[in-house]
Amino acid sequence: LKTKFQIYKSLLKPIWTYGIQLWGSAKTSNLNKIQAFQNITLRKITNAPPFISNMTLHKDLGIKTVEKEAAIFYKRFYNKLENHVNPLIKYLHIPSLPGNPRRRLKRK
Repeated sequence: LKTKFQIYKSLLKPIWTYGIQLWGSAKTSNLNKIQAFQNITLRKITNAPPFISNMTLHKDLGIKTVEKEAAIFYKRFYNKLENHVNPLIKYLHIPSLPGNPRRRLKRK
């Protein structure tokens, strides 16, 4: 079981967490597909019977759901942006660029 988790953490998890910081605008259906992949993988690793819920699997194994994992990566990424030495990168986490305020579109 320990070896299977090592394989999951070293090979499979990096695949679905690649670019996770940018998933904020992803559709829920896409996130659900990744969550289903994680659930199926955890079931196969543990040989869990169908009557055990996915949340129980996650709690017992100490593995976060895709949504929680995405939130952690997102916060970590934006904290790095705030503390970056390059002033241009520092302002990437702000919705509008400095000196370029948001403008309303003109109505016709």
